[in-house]
Amino acid sequence: MNVFPERLKAVRVKQGKTCMDISLDSGLNQNCVFQWERQRRSPNMRSIVKVADCLGVSIDYLVGRTDNPEINR
Repeated sequence: MNVFPERLKAVRVKQGKTCMDISLDSGLNQNCVFQWERQRRSPNMRSIVKVADCLGVSIDYLVGRTDNPEINR
């Protein structure tokens, strides 16, 4: 099960951000962010890193490897 689209949208909405905000903050194409949330496309690793950095959550959280959104440093 691909949890990335669900978690991306949930975190984005919780933070009050739009797909455009994610796009502008991360340098990614707005249409890509929109399509990821609707499971029409899958992001590459570089894009996942940019989204995680933009949202301030861990990559592991976005891809479903943990339920803890905190970044381990």
